[in-house]
This record gives sequence, structure tokens and C-alpha cells, in this order.
Amino acid sequence: MFGCWWTARLGLVVLAFALAAGPRTALAAISSTGEVTPEPSVGDHFSVDLKIGDGSFPDDVSPFATVTVDGGSTLQYDQGYVGDDDGYFGYLTVTGPGASAEFDSSGDALIVGRAGVGYVNLTGGASLNLLNSTGDMVIGELAGAKGTVLVDGAGTYAALYDDLVVGDAGVGKLTVSGGAMMRTTTTGSDITIGAAAGGSGLMIVDGAATIFYARGSLNVGATGIGELHITNGAYFDADNNSLAQATVGTLGRLYLSEGELVVRDINVAGYLGGDGVVRGQVDVLATGDVEVNAGQRLDFEGAFNNAGAVTVTGGELRLLSTNTNAAAGRYTLEDGTVRFLNDVTNAGVIASADGVNNIHGEVTNDGTVVVASESVAVFNDAYTDNGATTVLARGNALFLSDLTFTSNSLLSLGLTSDGAAQIEVAGAATLGGELAFSFDPEFDLSVSQSIPLITADGGISGEFVPPLFPNVQGVEFGLSYGATTLSLSVTVDQNTLLDGDFNFDGVVDAADYTVWRDTLGDPQNLTIWKANYGAVAQAPVAQGSVAAPSPSAAACLLAAVVAGLAARRSRDAS
Repeated sequence: MFGCWWTARLGLVVLAFALAAGPRTALAAISSTGEVTPEPSVGDHFSVDLKIGDGSFPDDVSPFATVTVDGGSTLQYDQGYVGDDDGYFGYLTVTGPGASAEFDSSGDALIVGRAGVGYVNLTGGASLNLLNSTGDMVIGELAGAKGTVLVDGAGTYAALYDDLVVGDAGVGKLTVSGGAMMRTTTTGSDITIGAAAGGSGLMIVDGAATIFYARGSLNVGATGIGELHITNGAYFDADNNSLAQATVGTLGRLYLSEGELVVRDINVAGYLGGDGVVRGQVDVLATGDVEVNAGQRLDFEGAFNNAGAVTVTGGELRLLSTNTNAAAGRYTLEDGTVRFLNDVTNAGVIASADGVNNIHGEVTNDGTVVVASESVAVFNDAYTDNGATTVLARGNALFLSDLTFTSNSLLSLGLTSDGAAQIEVAGAATLGGELAFSFDPEFDLSVSQSIPLITADGGISGEFVPPLFPNVQGVEFGLSYGATTLSLSVTVDQNTLLDGDFNFDGVVDAADYTVWRDTLGDPQNLTIWKANYGAVAQAPVAQGSVAAPSPSAAACLLAAVVAGLAARRSRDAS
């Protein structure tokens, strides 16, 4: 009894909704409500345009219009407009096995959101076909318009002979999901997401067994804002034409989350990132960004050429074919891993910015490699430096194979007083080229000490060009080469230290007051300076050199010495 009562009540609700919805074709496989021109029906209407949400009706009618195709029927018209006019909402639903919609116009065969708001839902094994070889699909055509298309479910299929535009001057969204398939079928049929200035497009290809095939070029963020998301096992193939070129423009974003993208060649001037696989050649342009974040792994199986910015933060980037890093190219790692399957020649910058970072593959550095403070860079394979390698204070570089500095290299080390070696080598270290130092502001040069710079389990051979050490009153620097260790020795003659000589030129004069004013500023050191004004120390010991230090390096060293010795003298005076 209860079941019969509920069935009757449900039937009344459905009937009331149907009556309230306006005119429709009763009990037909193709039905409509609202402002639809003409009223759709089964049969060949390829000489007629279909408008859903047509503004030619009086203003006092409902702006909502729907067309539903089900029951295995086929809708056939020349050109389709869904959301035709401003202020009108059009809905086209094609659902169920055998149900289909076909449009045979050249040019824009199906426009979803021409001037109004349009929705197309293709589900449950239904199909959509644009039959003309020059028939395009446009989603969000005019400024202010909005179009949304859903192609969803196993067996659901959409075939476009020619171009697809998602977000022309309006806003467009296309979702292909749930195991559905969508494709463009004519060679040279292009896909553009975010086609015009002021427009924006979003395309989502989502889910295992969901497939999109493109027979022409792919452009994400051409002039408008464009995004392409390939997620959860989906597959996007844009390599079905030998002339096909994929591009992520400066306003474009291509994001993968366990997705797979196949291209012949892709230029990245915008953003590409996430987790998944890219097959085909990738060229990252000067404005381009490639990003891998925590928990992600992004594989590039074709040639990878970087002239932009690659950032790996807590994730893993794998370059599985040939690769280049141009002079403008940058790799920045923060607790990240980069695997170069083939050797890499770096002409740009590789930076270990934070945390522990792993670089796999032989590295030949012709550019710049930087290991920042508080970071550890682990080079798992052989490293040859022809450029500049910088390890800042409290930074560490670990080389698990051989390390070679050629005659063209420059090694810069930032030094602290903690006694830890900054460079450790599991293999052999071959030294050559120039060596430069910068001292941490807290470095204490008022005491003698030996600082290990490089340790190599496989032994050290060769030497750096003798570096220039600054002429600091009472402080002598030197390098000590051992079988497995290179150290910096700092020897301080306490008898030659002159109180009040803050610039360490052997004379207490007005120049020392300037140093006190700019870097110290405490009354105690001012009293020391006054008490010793005019004092002259013994001549400083000359240090061996082959070149003068840069002004910036000398300034850093002087600041460090001032801070260290002034603090020491303040302690001694107290």
C-alpha cells in the first residue's frame, strides 16, 4: 500500500513539473521547453539552424530553454546555438546509448554560449558529431557569454571534424570525464583554450580510460586566459599530425595530476606542472615555468630544453631523454630531486635553495651552481666545473662521485667558524682554477684556526691558483693541501692587534671613527678609539696573491673582521 501511494505522489510531482515547464513534445524522444527555434523533432533538418535560448521571443517569457534527446534518437540540424542571445539560458542534453546530436554546418557548427549562457550535457553512451570538414565547435563565443560542455561516461563520444575553441571572447569550460572519448578528426583541426583577449577557457580531461585525440595544434592561453587539466589517469594525445605544435602561452596553464600528455613538440611560455608524464619534446621559453611540488613526480620522456624557470619543491623531476639548460635557464630545488637520465651541461643556474636536494646524472657546469645557506646539495654522479660554483656560509655540497675543477672554474666559499667542511667528495677531487672566499659576519678572525674546505675520500690532486688574501693587520691566511683535505689556516698575532684600529690599516685615525659609526656604534669601542687615537702598529705581513679581490668581496671580509675583532676586543677590555 505504501509503495503504491509513493509511486502515485511521485507521478503527480513529475506531471506538475512537466506542465510548469512550458510547451514540449509529449512522449517524444526529442523534447523541448522554453524559447527554442524551431521546435526540434526527429528527422533530417540539415538545412535549418537550431537556436536554444532564442531572444526573438517577447521579453515576458521565461529565459530558460531546453532540448533533450534520448531514447536512441538523433537530432540533426545545420547549425546549433545553445544560449543564443544575451540574457537567455540554453540547455542541450543528449543522453543514453544510441542518442546523438549531429550538426553539418561549415564554420561554427555548434556554438555553446554565443551571447547568452549555454550548457551541453552528453552522457550515458550518447554521441555528438560535427559532420562538416570545416565545422567548428565554440564554447563561450562573445564577450559576456558563458558556455559549458560535459562529455561524460563510458561509451560517450564526441567527434569534431575541425577546430575546437574553449573560451573565445567569452568564458568556456569543457569537461571530458568518466571514460568518455572526444576527438578532432581532420588533419590541421586545432584546439585553442583562451582564444581572444578578455576571454578565458578551461578544459578538463579526467579519469581513467578518458581519452582526447587532437589532429592539429594545441594552444593553451593563446591571447586569453587558458587552462588544461589532465587528471586521474586521463590521456591527451596531441601528436597525431607531423605538423602539430603545442603551445602554452604566457596566460596559459597546463596542469597534470596523474595524467598523460603526448605531443610532438610543446613550447611552454606559461606554466606547466604537476604529476604525470609528458611524451614529446618540451621547450621551456624565457617566460615559462615548470613546477613540481611535494608528493609529485613529473616525467618528461622527450628532449627537454630549458630557457625558463624549473622549480622542484619537495617533489621529483625526471628528464628521461636529452636535455639542455640555456644561459637564461634556472633550476631551483627546495627539498627536491632532479634526475637527468643523460648527462647535463649547465649554461644557466642550478640552485640548491633550501633543504636537502638530490641531483642525479653527470653534470658539466659551464654556468653557475649555487648551494645556499642551510641547504645541502647532493650530486650523485661526476661533476665537472668550467664555470662558477658557489657554496654559501652554512651550505654543504656532497659529491658522491668524482669532482673536477678545471682551469676555467671559479669556486667561491662562504666561511663560518664552526669547523665543518663545506665540500665533501666520496671520489677523487681534482683542483684547478680560482678560489675565492666570503666570510660570514659572525666569523671570528681574532683567533687562530684551521678550517677544512674540501675533503675527498679518493684523494686530492692539483691546486687552485693562489688566492689573494686581504692585508689584515695581525692576521695571516694560508692554504694547506693534504692527501685528502684542503684547509684554510688563519693565524692571528695577538701582539700586532691595535686597539681602536677598526679598519686594520695599522693606524688609529679618523677613518676608524667612520667604521665605528657605520658598523659598531657602541660607546665602549668609541672610548677605545679615543684612548688610542694616533697610535701606529708595526708593518703588516705581506700576503701572497695573483689578483686583487673584488670591491664587494673585500667589503664583506672587512665587515666580518670588524665584527669579529671588535667583539673580541670588547670582551678583552671588559
